[in-house]
Amino acid sequence: MARFRIVQKPSILDPREARYQIQEKVMWWWEDRFTYFASFKEAEDLIIKKLEAMDRPFVETRVVQEYH
Repeated sequence: MARFRIVQKPSILDPREARYQIQEKVMWWWEDRFTYFASFKEAEDLIIKKLEAMDRPFVETRVVQEYH
């Protein structure tokens, strides 16, 4: 199931121009996460960056070195 999506909407200033908005799935609904983008590529690049950041593992709790 998708976690993020890009929604194409008409521009407020000129309804003939498209604007893109990123939304994130929260439970059963979608919430707006970021402002409108002038191009699909800009919105897609930001989603990829966010997903890559989320994909990084948490730092593992471990003993690095002990001194006796």
